[in-house]
Amino acid sequence: MRRSLVALSGLLAGLLGLAIPQTAAQEETQFPPVAIAVVTAVTPDQQAGRTTVALDGSRSFDPSGSIAKYEWEVMTEAYANLPVAHSPADADNDIPAGRTATFVLLDRTLADRGVHSVEFRLTVTDDGRPAASSSTTVVANINHGPTAEITVTAKLPAPRSQQLTGFDDNGNGVVDENEERYTVEGVIAGPGENDNLDYEWDIREGTLLVVDGSASSDPDGPLPASAFSWTRLYHSDVASVTASLPGDTDGVRSLSTDEDPDVVGSTTSETVGRLPFVRGNIADPYYLYYQLTVTDGHGATSTAVVKIVVRDAHDNPTVEILHPESDPDASTAADRREGIQPAGENRYLISPETAEDPVILTAVGTGDGSARTRLLKHTWSGPALEPDEDNRPGARTTAVFTAPEGFREGDSFVISVEVVDSSEFSGSTSVELVIAENLAPIALAPDDIDTPDGTNGGFPVSDPPSGRVELNGLGFDPDNDDMTFRWEQVRNSAGDELLATYRGPRLSLAGADTDTASFPLPEVTTGTRYIVYVQFTATDSWGVSDSDVVEIIIHDGDDDLRAIAGVDQRVSSGSFVRLRGRINSGLISDAAIASVSYEWAYVGIETLPRTEHRPAITEAEADEGFTAGEWFPNDDGSYSPTAGGRLKTVSGRYPYFDAPRLHGFNSVKLIFTLTVGGVTGQQDHTDTVAVTVVGGYFSGVIDGPDYCANRSLGGPATYPVDSDKDGVADICALDTTRRAAIARQNALERLAVINPDDFEAALHGPPDDPDTDADESDRTKGTCYSAPKDLPGDTAEALEADSCGPKGVRDRRVSSPPAPIDPAKAGLFFSGPVITGPAFCTNLGLGGQPLYALDRDGDGIADTCSLAYTRREAVARHNALEAAFADHPQFPAALAAACTALGTLDFGDSPAALAADRCSRPTTPQPGQPLPTAPN
Repeated sequence: MRRSLVALSGLLAGLLGLAIPQTAAQEETQFPPVAIAVVTAVTPDQQAGRTTVALDGSRSFDPSGSIAKYEWEVMTEAYANLPVAHSPADADNDIPAGRTATFVLLDRTLADRGVHSVEFRLTVTDDGRPAASSSTTVVANINHGPTAEITVTAKLPAPRSQQLTGFDDNGNGVVDENEERYTVEGVIAGPGENDNLDYEWDIREGTLLVVDGSASSDPDGPLPASAFSWTRLYHSDVASVTASLPGDTDGVRSLSTDEDPDVVGSTTSETVGRLPFVRGNIADPYYLYYQLTVTDGHGATSTAVVKIVVRDAHDNPTVEILHPESDPDASTAADRREGIQPAGENRYLISPETAEDPVILTAVGTGDGSARTRLLKHTWSGPALEPDEDNRPGARTTAVFTAPEGFREGDSFVISVEVVDSSEFSGSTSVELVIAENLAPIALAPDDIDTPDGTNGGFPVSDPPSGRVELNGLGFDPDNDDMTFRWEQVRNSAGDELLATYRGPRLSLAGADTDTASFPLPEVTTGTRYIVYVQFTATDSWGVSDSDVVEIIIHDGDDDLRAIAGVDQRVSSGSFVRLRGRINSGLISDAAIASVSYEWAYVGIETLPRTEHRPAITEAEADEGFTAGEWFPNDDGSYSPTAGGRLKTVSGRYPYFDAPRLHGFNSVKLIFTLTVGGVTGQQDHTDTVAVTVVGGYFSGVIDGPDYCANRSLGGPATYPVDSDKDGVADICALDTTRRAAIARQNALERLAVINPDDFEAALHGPPDDPDTDADESDRTKGTCYSAPKDLPGDTAEALEADSCGPKGVRDRRVSSPPAPIDPAKAGLFFSGPVITGPAFCTNLGLGGQPLYALDRDGDGIADTCSLAYTRREAVARHNALEAAFADHPQFPAALAAACTALGTLDFGDSPAALAADRCSRPTTPQPGQPLPTAPN
């Protein structure tokens, strides 16, 4: 323990005093900076008679250093004598002056000179020696102009085994490459995720990439294709990346690596090519910067910038152990596997007779690329196992298992194999071999079924139709073993698993774990039919199964027009949201389908806390432009169908909006309706969808006002917050992110280890306190004396023995910090509907190592989130840490070290909150500087 304390003290001292000089190489300018200027807002103030233009140069960057100077100038001659106000420098965060700027234009000046747009020039200078500069211009339109907006999609091709050649899944008569061949998500992280900037996208190499400006808009009407212009601002010098997207492109709304959607692409012609492998976990990424300029018919412009980061994706090798074989020389698979039954995933039953002879095990490894596969090294392990002497690096190796003498029925043996590629990436698997005499069960599904769809059909046939299909399976076991049953939808009569790209109806099976299941019939378009397959599986007590598949043909009935508003969404505050409408009907002709009208309306809001606990519209929301009738109701309780103009393209299938940044709420639910109609002989139909906007902190199931004190650290900083006064805690506190709270707690604990005397004094009072030996009622020093005595869950014996008990007070005892969680057991914790895993306390409480779930009896179930102390001592300990070290001179350095140690761990905080917390904005340590708090 002493050695650990010395090492910890040395680490902190190093963090406080270490300074690393710059090398000569760092002082050289390798590349000039890239200037990027954006107009973020043009705000008219009619009462004051002026318009304010907000300018932002923060997207500028230097590939080989950092920006040291920003300088803004007015280039429009009519206003060249007017000043641009540069933002002040921020020395604490190493931000020079002028990264943002404002320009104020008086209405009378505008009227005198009659020029309605102002051009600005931004010049940035880097910190190199000698310094290098670059400039760019941007135009602000005083009148209403367009808004440029960029969206990004990236898709990887589906595995070859999953691609259904010639399958026209959306019925448009063409095998669409983009929709039907590229189905796997290729975006690694979007804006605001994993420390990305708000215009930055990380994508995997090999994707079909689309950079789309179609979401751009103009208040005066639709934008023609000629309004769009793209410029490639910067790219790293990699031909396979830069050749796949054009440089300067006018008159197109989107850029794509897909040259022709009707022609299957390759990694060299249409997708961002596979990058060269490097030794290690990840290659250096490659960058692309594009700027979109949108110009309306009056010459007003708007710009947006997107950064694409293309990352290598060297995958770990994989390995599987094939079905063991008792006679590898036999001519058929059944003969080769005689006496060996599969009994679940990676588990096999071996008959006692077969176990007496050698059983052959074969491992097949696959590396990331054929070269790596050829060099895979296999390591076998397990009892009674002998690897083949002829095994060599490559894809396939074998080993022999022979049951040891004296084995008994039911004996189990686990055999494992690990593969390692040339870059030291590894993968492993194992199989369990169980010796048992067993006859396999028999499963029988019903005969094939043909039925009308929806409410018109049903099986068995009934009057009136039930709208459901009932499936009765028969399971029989020759050994009279207990059996379990399972029904599941499969892809075909062979029982193959459904693919992610499956476009048919997905059945909702009830009673799937019994021998009798059922499902409601889906709707089918007129003139077509669905063929679906359901598999019935019977499994005996040893885990051996048998399956049978029933084919079900569902043909169309007489269907009415129905609106489908899409699935409910959960989005973060301020994010881009798109609604997706469609129809279900018996329409078949293109003309009839094209005649369907779509109309969206915003119809209400549900808030947490409820709006009666706060003003209808706060000052902050009013400053953002919100008024009655937009997200909030009018005085008569009605809502604008377009949410005050914030819901765009309400007469189309796919309207969109920016989720509001509403203040004072944990979450809001926005409710929209889609009404479809316009078809002769068909009635209009309406469906509803909800979008929940999450902001601030929210902690799911909270079961009472003392929740945080019971299951978390406790103390004033972490008592529950009950914002709507309903007696139920919304959150277990935190006035900052969970990540920053964890780092703060770890920093306080570290300072307590380094300064034990200060911590003891805070817990028990000064050593010379005359009240130390007095009655408890007289003790006024130390947090033990003010800690709550009535927290539920602490036994009298535990209170007697803790640090705040009589003996602990007499001896001035201070408990050691609790030991960290054992990573090997971290995944084993489970505590029913309340404590849902080892990170529960981290997610819903203060967090940090001392607060991981505690499992005193080792049964794999977390007893509590609340430490290895009594709750009283936990509260007293936390209050003592705050009292002794929150303003300590070493606290800023300790907090910086704790933030660094946490790295990029995500504890459930929003990207916006993470970007603003203390760990994301470190400051120069100042003696006595407290940790700032973020608003709730």
